[in-house]
Amino acid sequence: MSAKQLLLGTLILGVVGNIFDMIFHGGILGSTYATISAMSDMANKGGMVWFIIADFVGAFLFTWFYSKVQVAFEKTSNGAMMYGLFLGIVLTIPGMLYESLMYNGFPYWLSWVWVIGGIIHYTIYGLILGMIVKPKKAAA
Repeated sequence: MSAKQLLLGTLILGVVGNIFDMIFHGGILGSTYATISAMSDMANKGGMVWFIIADFVGAFLFTWFYSKVQVAFEKTSNGAMMYGLFLGIVLTIPGMLYESLMYNGFPYWLSWVWVIGGIIHYTIYGLILGMIVKPKKAAA
C-alpha cells in the first residue's frame, strides 16, 4: 500500500466513521444515551471532539493494519470487507461487552447493540478500503 493510499484511506474512512457514528450513536441511540447519566455527562464535557478525532485515528490504524495483513485476504473489495468483518468481530466482542461494567446504569443489551454496530462499522470500512486499495498490476 502506498503512502497516498494510506492517507486517502485514513481521510475517507475517518469521514465515513464520523457519519456512521452520527447516524448510529447520535440518531438511533441518542435518546438511550440521554437516560444514562455517565454518558450524557461525558458529552457535556467536550467528549464529542475526542470521538471525532478517535474516528480518524481508528481509520488510520485500520488502514495501516490492513497494509500489513492484506496478503492474507483476496485482493478484491470482498477480501477487504472480510478483513473488516473479522477485525470487527475480534475488536468489538471483547471491547464492547465490558461497557455495562464501566458505566453506572449502562444496560447490558446496549453492549450487544454496540457489538453489532461495531461489526457493521468495520465491515463497511473494509469494503470501502477495498475500493481504494487496488493491487498493483504486473508490468507487461
